[in-house]
Amino acid sequence: MEAIDAKGISNSQNRRVVTGLARELFIRHGFLRITMDDIASGAGISKKTLYRYFESKDQLVNTCIAQEINQIYVHLAIILSCNIRYAEKWDHCIRLITRRSQEAESVFYRDILSRPGQIQLFNKKKSQIIDLILNSFVNDNDRSQPGLILDSFLTLLLLSVSGQPDGIDRKVFRQTVVPFYGQAYDFFEKSSGGKRSPQRSKFVKAK
Repeated sequence: MEAIDAKGISNSQNRRVVTGLARELFIRHGFLRITMDDIASGAGISKKTLYRYFESKDQLVNTCIAQEINQIYVHLAIILSCNIRYAEKWDHCIRLITRRSQEAESVFYRDILSRPGQIQLFNKKKSQIIDLILNSFVNDNDRSQPGLILDSFLTLLLLSVSGQPDGIDRKVFRQTVVPFYGQAYDFFEKSSGGKRSPQRSKFVKAK
């Protein structure tokens, strides 16, 4: 049976509250500046209690990053289940990813790029998103071209929103990422012949 605190709130509920608060602090100020004391104070709990929910700050940071990307994954899955042309799906997916990435401050992404553990987590989640998008298209399509485009897009997007690291600024982003987007749209439009999702069509018939 799950433990309940003096206020009648379960540990899982408290953990969600702490994660939500930490996420807001991290995306606004970066996770390197925010301390566990800041989070405990904001949540109205002791640091000892905070460490009962999360063994380390890294675990909390990774939980917040994974949660953020998982939310994007869920929204992408909804888009990809829609009965629209493949190229339109690509368009909606990229718009969603771009919009969500712009909701956090650049310092949050700079912090990700500065820590090997967080970069590894980002790359793992990036691969899952790429597989999700590619798997929604016709199985006999060549995955190499759109896979490269997607990987390049997501990597360049991270560099761009992190605030010009390594000389990547918004102008360079437009010059490099926008062509990737156009190439992918043309690829999906041509390779699918304007077809709608066969998976979605079968689902509709089944109902």
